[in-house]
Amino acid sequence: MDLWGNDIGSLPYEIKELQMTLKEIDMRVILMSKAEHDKIKSLLPNTKIKFSKSCNCGF
Repeated sequence: MDLWGNDIGSLPYEIKELQMTLKEIDMRVILMSKAEHDKIKSLLPNTKIKFSKSCNCGF
């Protein structure tokens, strides 16, 4: 899944339903906090996720 550079700040909890089939997700160039990165990683533990550096920006 390529979400590179979108203006999304988070993914819905329902993304967890793809945890066994989603192989890779590119979320680079999206402003997100470390907490949001951690949440997404926990929802998709079997998925390779590409993030840009997290920000301390309130997202």
